[in-house]
Amino acid sequence: MLHRKNSQTVFGKTALSSKASLLAAVALAVAGLGATAVRADTVATWTGANNSSNCYWGNSANWSPATVPINGTPSGTTYDVIINTSGGNVNHADLSGLSPTIGDLSLASGDSIYNSGGATETLTIDPSAMASPAGSTIVGDIGSTGNQIVLNFGNGNTSNVTSTISGALTGSLTLILDQPSGIVALSNTSNTYTGGTVLDAGTLSITGSTLGTGAVTFNGGTLQTAGNATVANNIVLNTTGTIDLDGSADAAAGAISGTGGLTIADSSTTGGSIALRSVETYTGLTTVDAATVLALQNAGSIADSSNVTVNGTSLAVGELDVSGITASGTSITSLSG
Repeated sequence: MLHRKNSQTVFGKTALSSKASLLAAVALAVAGLGATAVRADTVATWTGANNSSNCYWGNSANWSPATVPINGTPSGTTYDVIINTSGGNVNHADLSGLSPTIGDLSLASGDSIYNSGGATETLTIDPSAMASPAGSTIVGDIGSTGNQIVLNFGNGNTSNVTSTISGALTGSLTLILDQPSGIVALSNTSNTYTGGTVLDAGTLSITGSTLGTGAVTFNGGTLQTAGNATVANNIVLNTTGTIDLDGSADAAAGAISGTGGLTIADSSTTGGSIALRSVETYTGLTTVDAATVLALQNAGSIADSSNVTVNGTSLAVGELDVSGITASGTSITSLSG
Protein backbone atom coordinates (compact mmCIF):
# COMPACT_ATOMS: atom_id res chain seq x y z
CA MET A 1 0.00 0.00 0.00
CA LEU A 2 1.25 3.47 -0.87
CA HIS A 3 1.22 6.27 1.69
CA ARG A 4 1.75 9.95 0.80
CA LYS A 5 0.81 13.25 2.36
CA ASN A 6 -2.22 14.92 0.76
CA SER A 7 -3.30 11.65 -0.86
CA GLN A 8 -5.44 8.66 -0.10
CA THR A 9 -5.45 5.04 -1.23
CA VAL A 10 -8.57 3.88 -3.06
CA PHE A 11 -8.83 0.27 -4.21
CA GLY A 12 -5.07 -0.10 -4.05
CA LYS A 13 -4.38 2.99 -6.19
CA THR A 14 -3.26 6.45 -5.14
CA ALA A 15 -5.76 9.28 -5.57
CA LEU A 16 -4.04 12.68 -5.31
CA SER A 17 -5.55 15.94 -4.11
CA SER A 18 -6.68 18.50 -6.66
CA LYS A 19 -3.42 20.47 -6.30
CA ALA A 20 -1.20 17.55 -7.26
CA SER A 21 -0.14 16.82 -10.79
CA LEU A 22 -1.13 13.71 -12.68
CA LEU A 23 2.56 13.29 -13.30
CA ALA A 24 3.07 12.88 -9.57
CA ALA A 25 0.83 9.81 -9.67
CA VAL A 26 2.88 8.42 -12.52
CA ALA A 27 6.04 9.14 -10.55
CA LEU A 28 4.72 7.20 -7.55
CA ALA A 29 3.70 4.23 -9.64
CA VAL A 30 7.00 4.10 -11.50
CA ALA A 31 9.00 4.55 -8.31
CA GLY A 32 7.09 1.62 -6.82
CA LEU A 33 8.40 -0.55 -9.62
CA GLY A 34 11.96 0.44 -8.78
CA ALA A 35 12.38 2.58 -11.91
CA THR A 36 13.38 6.24 -12.22
CA ALA A 37 10.57 8.55 -11.08
CA VAL A 38 8.99 10.93 -13.57
CA ARG A 39 9.47 14.54 -12.59
CA ALA A 40 6.44 16.38 -11.24
CA ASP A 41 5.66 20.10 -11.24
CA THR A 42 4.38 21.30 -7.88
CA VAL A 43 2.55 24.61 -7.50
CA ALA A 44 3.77 26.53 -4.45
CA THR A 45 1.61 29.52 -3.50
CA TRP A 46 2.75 32.22 -1.09
CA THR A 47 0.34 32.58 1.83
CA GLY A 48 2.63 34.36 4.29
CA ALA A 49 1.86 37.41 6.33
CA ASN A 50 3.43 40.67 5.19
CA ASN A 51 5.56 41.59 8.17
CA SER A 52 9.27 41.69 8.90
CA SER A 53 9.15 38.82 11.39
CA ASN A 54 7.36 36.32 9.19
CA CYS A 55 8.01 37.03 5.53
CA TYR A 56 10.98 34.74 4.88
CA TRP A 57 11.03 32.49 1.82
CA GLY A 58 12.63 29.80 3.99
CA ASN A 59 9.67 29.64 6.39
CA SER A 60 7.45 26.72 5.31
CA ALA A 61 4.47 28.29 7.10
CA ASN A 62 4.43 30.97 4.37
CA TRP A 63 3.66 28.45 1.62
CA SER A 64 0.84 26.21 0.47
CA PRO A 65 1.59 23.34 0.57
CA ALA A 66 3.69 23.95 3.70
CA THR A 67 7.02 23.10 2.08
CA VAL A 68 9.76 25.59 1.23
CA PRO A 69 9.90 25.59 -2.60
CA ILE A 70 13.39 24.51 -3.63
CA ASN A 71 13.81 22.21 -6.63
CA GLY A 72 14.71 18.69 -5.59
CA THR A 73 12.98 18.93 -2.22
CA PRO A 74 11.66 16.25 -2.16
CA SER A 75 13.72 14.49 -4.80
CA GLY A 76 12.38 14.84 -8.35
CA THR A 77 10.18 17.85 -7.56
CA THR A 78 10.29 21.17 -9.41
CA TYR A 79 8.31 24.19 -8.27
CA ASP A 80 6.04 26.59 -10.08
CA VAL A 81 6.03 29.45 -7.57
CA ILE A 82 3.11 31.89 -7.36
CA ILE A 83 3.28 35.09 -5.32
CA ASN A 84 0.00 36.84 -6.02
CA THR A 85 -1.79 39.64 -4.23
CA SER A 86 -5.20 38.47 -3.04
CA GLY A 87 -7.83 39.79 -0.69
CA GLY A 88 -6.17 43.20 -0.61
CA ASN A 89 -2.95 41.80 0.85
CA VAL A 90 0.42 42.79 -0.58
CA ASN A 91 3.06 40.08 -0.41
CA HIS A 92 6.78 40.60 0.10
CA ALA A 93 8.99 37.49 0.18
CA ASP A 94 12.41 37.88 1.81
CA LEU A 95 15.24 35.64 0.56
CA SER A 96 17.43 36.41 3.57
CA GLY A 97 19.38 33.28 4.51
CA LEU A 98 18.36 31.24 1.46
CA SER A 99 19.32 30.86 -2.22
CA PRO A 100 16.54 28.75 -3.78
CA THR A 101 16.28 27.20 -7.23
CA ILE A 102 12.78 26.98 -8.71
CA GLY A 103 11.23 26.13 -12.08
CA ASP A 104 8.94 29.06 -12.86
CA LEU A 105 7.87 32.24 -11.07
CA SER A 106 4.65 34.26 -11.23
CA LEU A 107 5.07 37.52 -9.30
CA ALA A 108 2.05 39.82 -9.32
CA SER A 109 1.97 43.59 -9.51
CA GLY A 110 2.45 45.17 -6.09
CA ASP A 111 4.23 42.11 -4.71
CA SER A 112 7.99 41.80 -4.40
CA ILE A 113 10.97 39.56 -3.71
CA TYR A 114 13.95 41.07 -1.92
CA ASN A 115 16.98 40.30 0.23
CA SER A 116 17.25 42.06 3.57
CA GLY A 117 20.13 39.97 4.85
CA GLY A 118 23.84 40.60 5.18
CA ALA A 119 24.90 37.94 2.65
CA THR A 120 24.42 37.67 -1.11
CA GLU A 121 21.48 35.44 -2.02
CA THR A 122 20.66 33.98 -5.44
CA LEU A 123 17.23 33.22 -6.86
CA THR A 124 17.74 30.75 -9.70
CA ILE A 125 14.89 30.16 -12.15
CA ASP A 126 15.60 26.97 -14.09
CA PRO A 127 12.63 25.62 -16.09
CA SER A 128 14.66 22.87 -17.78
CA ALA A 129 13.60 20.21 -15.26
CA MET A 130 9.89 21.05 -15.44
CA ALA A 131 7.40 18.69 -17.04
CA SER A 132 5.46 21.67 -18.47
CA PRO A 133 7.67 24.79 -18.52
CA ALA A 134 5.81 27.93 -19.48
CA GLY A 135 8.29 30.70 -18.65
CA SER A 136 8.07 33.17 -15.78
CA THR A 137 5.90 36.28 -15.59
CA ILE A 138 7.36 38.87 -13.23
CA VAL A 139 5.16 41.94 -12.86
CA GLY A 140 6.13 42.73 -9.27
CA ASP A 141 9.50 44.09 -8.17
CA ILE A 142 12.73 42.28 -7.30
CA GLY A 143 15.54 44.03 -5.45
CA SER A 144 17.71 44.30 -2.38
CA THR A 145 17.33 46.23 0.83
CA GLY A 146 20.40 44.59 2.36
CA ASN A 147 23.20 42.76 0.61
CA GLN A 148 23.26 41.73 -3.02
CA ILE A 149 20.61 39.65 -4.75
CA VAL A 150 21.41 37.64 -7.89
CA LEU A 151 18.61 36.75 -10.30
CA ASN A 152 19.85 33.83 -12.40
CA PHE A 153 17.81 32.55 -15.34
CA GLY A 154 18.70 29.08 -16.62
CA ASN A 155 21.70 28.05 -14.54
CA GLY A 156 23.34 26.81 -17.74
CA ASN A 157 20.51 24.46 -18.72
CA THR A 158 18.71 24.59 -22.08
CA SER A 159 15.04 25.55 -22.04
CA ASN A 160 13.19 27.00 -25.01
CA VAL A 161 10.83 29.29 -23.09
CA THR A 162 10.32 33.05 -22.84
CA SER A 163 10.15 34.83 -19.49
CA THR A 164 8.97 38.42 -19.11
CA ILE A 165 9.98 40.99 -16.50
CA SER A 166 7.86 44.14 -16.48
CA GLY A 167 8.35 44.82 -12.77
CA ALA A 168 11.21 46.98 -11.49
CA LEU A 169 14.64 45.53 -10.77
CA THR A 170 16.22 47.66 -8.04
CA GLY A 171 19.04 47.93 -5.52
CA SER A 172 22.18 45.83 -5.50
CA LEU A 173 20.87 43.25 -7.96
CA THR A 174 22.77 41.34 -10.64
CA LEU A 175 20.84 39.83 -13.56
CA ILE A 176 22.34 36.69 -15.12
CA LEU A 177 21.03 34.99 -18.27
CA ASP A 178 22.46 31.49 -18.67
CA GLN A 179 19.65 29.70 -20.49
CA PRO A 180 20.59 28.35 -23.94
CA SER A 181 17.63 28.69 -26.37
CA GLY A 182 15.75 30.78 -23.80
CA ILE A 183 14.58 34.39 -23.92
CA VAL A 184 14.18 36.87 -21.06
CA ALA A 185 12.40 40.11 -21.97
CA LEU A 186 12.87 43.31 -19.92
CA SER A 187 10.42 46.15 -20.46
CA ASN A 188 10.58 48.39 -17.36
CA THR A 189 12.45 51.58 -18.21
CA SER A 190 12.56 52.46 -14.49
CA ASN A 191 15.00 49.66 -13.65
CA THR A 192 17.73 51.02 -11.36
CA TYR A 193 19.62 47.87 -10.37
CA THR A 194 23.33 48.47 -9.90
CA GLY A 195 24.91 45.01 -9.95
CA GLY A 196 25.18 44.71 -13.72
CA THR A 197 23.93 42.26 -16.33
CA VAL A 198 25.78 39.09 -17.34
CA LEU A 199 24.99 37.28 -20.60
CA ASP A 200 26.27 33.70 -20.59
CA ALA A 201 23.78 32.06 -22.98
CA GLY A 202 20.35 32.80 -24.43
CA THR A 203 18.74 36.06 -25.55
CA LEU A 204 18.06 39.08 -23.37
CA SER A 205 15.46 41.25 -25.09
CA ILE A 206 15.12 44.86 -23.99
CA THR A 207 12.53 47.52 -24.81
CA GLY A 208 14.02 50.95 -24.36
CA SER A 209 16.68 51.56 -21.73
CA THR A 210 16.02 48.84 -19.15
CA LEU A 211 19.46 47.59 -18.05
CA GLY A 212 19.95 49.54 -14.82
CA THR A 213 23.29 51.25 -14.24
CA GLY A 214 25.86 48.44 -14.06
CA ALA A 215 28.00 47.05 -16.87
CA VAL A 216 26.71 44.55 -19.42
CA THR A 217 29.15 41.63 -19.64
CA PHE A 218 29.15 39.21 -22.57
CA ASN A 219 30.40 35.69 -21.86
CA GLY A 220 28.10 34.49 -24.65
CA GLY A 221 24.48 35.07 -25.56
CA THR A 222 22.67 37.81 -27.44
CA LEU A 223 21.33 41.24 -26.50
CA GLN A 224 18.22 41.96 -28.54
CA THR A 225 16.84 45.50 -28.75
CA ALA A 226 13.11 45.01 -29.29
CA GLY A 227 12.51 48.77 -29.28
CA ASN A 228 14.63 51.80 -30.07
CA ALA A 229 17.09 52.06 -27.18
CA THR A 230 20.03 54.08 -26.00
CA VAL A 231 22.24 51.77 -23.95
CA ALA A 232 24.18 53.98 -21.57
CA ASN A 233 25.83 51.04 -19.80
CA ASN A 234 29.45 50.13 -20.33
CA ILE A 235 29.82 46.83 -22.19
CA VAL A 236 32.53 44.24 -21.54
CA LEU A 237 33.23 41.66 -24.26
CA ASN A 238 34.89 38.57 -22.78
CA THR A 239 33.92 36.70 -25.93
CA THR A 240 32.13 37.74 -29.12
CA GLY A 241 28.98 39.60 -28.13
CA THR A 242 26.01 39.77 -30.47
CA ILE A 243 23.57 42.68 -30.58
CA ASP A 244 20.39 41.79 -32.47
CA LEU A 245 18.83 45.06 -33.62
CA ASP A 246 15.46 43.46 -34.46
CA GLY A 247 14.62 46.31 -36.81
CA SER A 248 15.28 49.09 -34.32
CA ALA A 249 17.45 52.21 -34.37
CA ASP A 250 19.72 52.13 -31.32
CA ALA A 251 22.69 53.87 -29.77
CA ALA A 252 25.42 52.67 -27.42
CA ALA A 253 26.69 55.59 -25.35
CA GLY A 254 28.83 53.62 -22.90
CA ALA A 255 32.37 52.39 -23.51
CA ILE A 256 32.86 48.92 -25.04
CA SER A 257 35.98 47.07 -23.87
CA GLY A 258 37.39 43.57 -23.63
CA THR A 259 39.21 40.98 -25.71
CA GLY A 260 36.12 39.71 -27.52
CA GLY A 261 34.52 40.83 -30.75
CA LEU A 262 31.24 42.56 -31.57
CA THR A 263 28.65 41.28 -34.05
CA ILE A 264 25.81 43.54 -35.19
CA ALA A 265 22.95 41.37 -36.45
CA ASP A 266 19.25 41.74 -37.24
CA SER A 267 16.61 39.01 -36.92
CA SER A 268 13.86 41.14 -38.48
CA THR A 269 13.04 41.57 -42.14
CA THR A 270 13.39 45.36 -42.05
CA GLY A 271 16.98 45.90 -40.94
CA GLY A 272 18.22 48.07 -38.11
CA SER A 273 21.00 50.41 -37.07
CA ILE A 274 23.16 51.15 -34.05
CA ALA A 275 25.39 54.14 -33.36
CA LEU A 276 28.53 53.84 -31.24
CA ARG A 277 29.34 57.15 -29.55
CA SER A 278 32.40 56.39 -27.40
CA VAL A 279 36.02 55.49 -27.99
CA GLU A 280 35.69 51.70 -27.93
CA THR A 281 38.73 49.71 -26.83
CA TYR A 282 37.65 46.12 -27.51
CA THR A 283 40.23 44.24 -29.54
CA GLY A 284 38.24 41.47 -31.25
CA LEU A 285 36.66 41.32 -34.68
CA THR A 286 33.80 43.66 -35.60
CA THR A 287 31.17 42.04 -37.84
CA VAL A 288 28.34 43.99 -39.49
CA ASP A 289 25.78 41.54 -40.85
CA ALA A 290 23.58 41.99 -43.89
CA ALA A 291 20.83 44.64 -43.69
CA THR A 292 22.34 46.29 -40.62
CA VAL A 293 24.08 49.64 -40.16
CA LEU A 294 26.90 50.27 -37.70
CA ALA A 295 27.37 54.01 -37.37
CA LEU A 296 30.18 55.83 -35.61
CA GLN A 297 28.99 59.15 -34.19
CA ASN A 298 30.51 61.97 -32.14
CA ALA A 299 33.71 60.53 -30.60
CA GLY A 300 32.84 57.00 -31.75
CA SER A 301 35.87 54.90 -32.66
CA ILE A 302 36.60 51.20 -33.15
CA ALA A 303 40.27 51.70 -33.97
CA ASP A 304 41.36 48.95 -31.55
CA SER A 305 39.19 46.31 -33.22
CA SER A 306 41.38 43.75 -35.01
CA ASN A 307 39.28 43.79 -38.18
CA VAL A 308 35.95 45.07 -39.47
CA THR A 309 33.94 42.71 -41.69
CA VAL A 310 30.87 43.97 -43.52
CA ASN A 311 28.69 41.11 -44.78
CA GLY A 312 26.00 41.18 -47.43
CA THR A 313 23.72 39.17 -49.67
CA SER A 314 22.17 39.76 -53.07
CA LEU A 315 19.21 41.37 -51.26
CA ALA A 316 20.84 43.35 -48.48
CA VAL A 317 24.30 44.64 -47.63
CA GLY A 318 25.63 45.66 -44.24
CA GLU A 319 26.89 49.21 -43.85
CA LEU A 320 29.58 50.98 -41.83
CA ASP A 321 28.64 54.65 -41.53
CA VAL A 322 31.32 57.10 -40.35
CA SER A 323 29.60 60.31 -41.47
CA GLY A 324 28.64 61.29 -37.93
CA ILE A 325 32.15 61.31 -36.46
CA THR A 326 33.19 64.62 -34.92
CA ALA A 327 36.55 63.53 -33.46
CA SER A 328 39.72 63.94 -35.50
CA GLY A 329 42.27 61.26 -36.25
CA THR A 330 39.76 58.42 -36.60
CA SER A 331 41.12 55.27 -38.24
CA ILE A 332 40.05 51.71 -39.01
CA THR A 333 42.73 49.05 -38.62
CA SER A 334 41.39 46.64 -41.23
CA LEU A 335 38.23 46.48 -43.32
CA SER A 336 36.89 43.58 -45.35
CA GLY A 337 33.67 42.35 -46.92
